[in-house]
Amino acid sequence: MHIQAESEWDDPGVVAAWRRWRSRFADQTRGFTEALLQAAGVVPGMHVLDLASGAGDPALALAKAVGPRGCVTATDISDAMLAIVSDVAHQEKIDNIGCRRADAAALTFPDESFDLVTCRLGIMHVPNVTEALRESRRVLRPGARAVFLVWGGSPAEQGAFLHHRILARHVEMPVLLPNAPGPLRFAAYGSLSAALRGAGFRQVEETTHRCVLSCAGPASELWQSIREMAAPLRHLLAGVSPDVRERIHEEVETALQSYSHGERIELPATVHIATGLR
Repeated sequence: MHIQAESEWDDPGVVAAWRRWRSRFADQTRGFTEALLQAAGVVPGMHVLDLASGAGDPALALAKAVGPRGCVTATDISDAMLAIVSDVAHQEKIDNIGCRRADAAALTFPDESFDLVTCRLGIMHVPNVTEALRESRRVLRPGARAVFLVWGGSPAEQGAFLHHRILARHVEMPVLLPNAPGPLRFAAYGSLSAALRGAGFRQVEETTHRCVLSCAGPASELWQSIREMAAPLRHLLAGVSPDVRERIHEEVETALQSYSHGERIELPATVHIATGLR
């Protein structure tokens, strides 16, 4: 998932978009979830803490993996997003998952509470990332593992970011400072594992995975889901003229269509997964 400021996550339009497109996004990013679960070594009976759970990935998949003897606590800074997780769990009859509002850098759980901590596409957006990693380590039982998945490589390698390159031709894009919260904060290989070591984790490992974001349906629908779910993008597009906005839509849809394979659009994606033991 992509983390925005707390007020943006609670924006009714953003929340409605995540409800609308949740299952589609879960399908697109299934490879990320599978890679994270494999790296985590999930087994039945585990008690898992998932950080920045958003609309439920990977928390819902984790709940299925740990089985009825295990449990998952899904956390996020937005109650509205957690409500989506709760509703989906109810619909799918997943009763071993609980939702709790939490700041990753100030967890309220007791020491040594969990067998596993996970975070998929979230840790790079946390402002106080050092404290968040220390908190993750604190709530783990001795010898237990934390697993973090982040975007890797350069923007040019990421099909999911192709609209950024198009937007830059039409509007002034925000400048991200080095090490500031943002999607590519840990894109440099080794930077995330270094942060884990700095937070006290041991036996730290980092691997790179090249995946495919496989998206069913036309390019126009995929672009609609992207721009509706990302609050900063919604705001950016709202500030341009209708003519410019229409040109951006046309260029992005054409670019996405170039990745079409039959009835699906398959975008290349690179992620890093870093793991460490308490």
